[in-house]
Amino acid sequence: MSWLIGTSLIGISAAFATTFDDNLYLTAFFGKVNRSFRPKHVIVGEFVGFTALVFASLPGFLGGLVLR
Repeated sequence: MSWLIGTSLIGISAAFATTFDDNLYLTAFFGKVNRSFRPKHVIVGEFVGFTALVFASLPGFLGGLVLR
């Protein structure tokens, strides 16, 4: 059962670090908004980047299902 606690702590730490990092970048990007660089560019970029990460991880996920 101790492996579950250790794994949970690692997962929570990784989620916190990723969220904190993302908030720093988004704050910096929203701070650069002007007439040619709008908030919609930041929002669309966030969605496109997240979608690209999901698609990049799909081969590994599907490969894991096949090898199992």
